[in-house]
Amino acid sequence: ESSGPGTSFEFYLDLQALAPAENGNEPVNGNGEQKELKFSDAYRILLVEDNKINQLLAMTILQNFGAEVITADDGLQGVEKVKSEDVDLILMDVQMPVMNGYESTAAIRAMGMQLPIIGLTANVYKEDIEKCLDSGMNAHLGKPFTESTLFNELKKWLD
Repeated sequence: ESSGPGTSFEFYLDLQALAPAENGNEPVNGNGEQKELKFSDAYRILLVEDNKINQLLAMTILQNFGAEVITADDGLQGVEKVKSEDVDLILMDVQMPVMNGYESTAAIRAMGMQLPIIGLTANVYKEDIEKCLDSGMNAHLGKPFTESTLFNELKKWLD
């Protein structure tokens, strides 16, 4: 049969599930059991993310940490939320419509706000990290990230 406009293909892959890596990435307590990732205080985190799936995933993880999460769908909304909401930290996606994360961060810094801003991006080259820091972000977190990596980065800035 020939393929053309509207043709769909279906295929199946028989893959084995990977075992979790044993590289010490997950926090453990003294008994070698996984430690619960919970904040000691009720932090308010502004999550600026245009991708609804990423937003929902990050929001769920942050809520599991014990944080209250305020969301914005683009950088401009993020700037507006910072004006109206009292937040402890901002998780800022970099590539967004309307206003990107660099522009949003610069606008927030221009308002004199010094709260921690962590840039979220799949771009993890040295120049991408430098661009985040040059825009006024305090740190960069590469996507995808593990829950423990996110938790540890947040703890650095919240404690």
